[in-house]
Amino acid sequence: MFWSNNPPSINRAEAGVSQRLARLDPDDYQVFNNVMLLSAENAQTVVAQIDHIIVSRYGIFCLETKSHCGWIFGSTSDRYWTQVIYKNHYKMYSPFRQNYGHIKAVEKAIGSMRLKDSIKSLVVFPTADKIKVNGTSYIGGIGKIMDIIKSYQKVIYSEAEFRDIVQILESARITKPYVYEFHKQEVAVLMNSYSYSEE
Repeated sequence: MFWSNNPPSINRAEAGVSQRLARLDPDDYQVFNNVMLLSAENAQTVVAQIDHIIVSRYGIFCLETKSHCGWIFGSTSDRYWTQVIYKNHYKMYSPFRQNYGHIKAVEKAIGSMRLKDSIKSLVVFPTADKIKVNGTSYIGGIGKIMDIIKSYQKVIYSEAEFRDIVQILESARITKPYVYEFHKQEVAVLMNSYSYSEE
């Protein structure tokens, strides 16, 4: 099997993560949920759908939420990771690689001249039982991810720069419903191509 069996609560998982992110101080953090942006050049899809973007005075974070359960194994250098439920093994495309494309889309929207630091890539598995991914410590449950975000305390962006980036992302996000449908079709074709390429 190519794509892993996920519980039907993907939207609820993202909503739960959104609720936890909403606890961040609104004076220093702006959270964007379910953001659609134009992809960067050479991306595999025309648009990027990003689960969460956190803009703060201390840096910018791009967060991918996965509602997979069981045990998760992989490496940042791997194209595919493994989900284990009891003795069943399922293959999943690396969320870390997926998030790389998202980060490039955010960088394109904001503009390199405004960025004072690299955008941090985070992946959260709110329903996984065990996570063992080599190559980064920025993957885990929501508690760990919140701690990582709050661990950044050095002010990088002024108040004016912070508000400017927030406004830019608000203006850049795509909200037309037909674009979401188009993106679903893009992803379906992409996943199908991955499946055939492995056979």
